[in-house]
Amino acid sequence: MLGYEKMIQKLSNCNFKQIQKDRRKLGLSLVLGGCGTTLEELTSLFSAFANNGVLSCHLLPRMIKLSRK
Repeated sequence: MLGYEKMIQKLSNCNFKQIQKDRRKLGLSLVLGGCGTTLEELTSLFSAFANNGVLSCHLLPRMIKLSRK
């Protein structure tokens, strides 16, 4: 079994920023969604399923702001 302390460490290693901030407060509620994440963090983590279990970080070269006209 992984255990919540190891799970927190694994997610922290995957650059989950909110988990890094709330690390001391997290407990078993983590498995029930007790910590926030961004869509970018989740899709990055789930992409490992399609990549034979390998997590690779993809950084955007720059953010493009779109405006409606």
